[in-house]
Amino acid sequence: MNLTKILGTQLCIPLEYEKEPVDSGSKIGGIAPLNAKPIYDVNEQKYFCTIVLDELWSVSIFYSFDINGVDEKRDIISYNNQPLYQCNLIHAVVHKNEKSSTGLSIPSDVTCHKIKIGELQSDLLSGETNMVIPFSKIGGTPYVDNIALVGRAFEKLYSDGYKQLFQFDTPNPSRQPYIDGFPWDPGWLHVFVREDDIEKYKFAFVVQQ
Repeated sequence: MNLTKILGTQLCIPLEYEKEPVDSGSKIGGIAPLNAKPIYDVNEQKYFCTIVLDELWSVSIFYSFDINGVDEKRDIISYNNQPLYQCNLIHAVVHKNEKSSTGLSIPSDVTCHKIKIGELQSDLLSGETNMVIPFSKIGGTPYVDNIALVGRAFEKLYSDGYKQLFQFDTPNPSRQPYIDGFPWDPGWLHVFVREDDIEKYKFAFVVQQ
């Protein structure tokens, strides 16, 4: 699994949320794949998504933020727009591809939908000369909605050697009204990675809201 061909370049691979529910492959919501074992054992843990990187390996993301702001210690508002590293609040695991578990795996608050992986393309928005794609994608440069608010978070991760692996944007209600429970609404989840060896991957995150 070698991502260095696109990470840190001006290229990206678009991701699209589809209506179809699936129990394997790239997806958001539903039940986590059987081989996706969370690192942290917390009661509030939720499964967010899985992206298949190649024929063997996938990355799945788990979180335990309180999206509704009831639990002050887990209130997502307190963690927005800043670098976040692997912890019980949010983390990613690399695992071999497998169908979803039907038993003890971690469930999700998000309705289950296939994620369609597109073709490698320029990271610049069509018709623009300096605006990167604001939609979901693999690789590319983070789309920044408010530089003053979140810019330093991305600068910090870049200075630490991280590169954007995934960017997930809030589903458009006019195009994707079938998605419910999206935890970063309104906003984006950015997933960063450091190193290019599967045994040494380190992940970091920015919830941009």
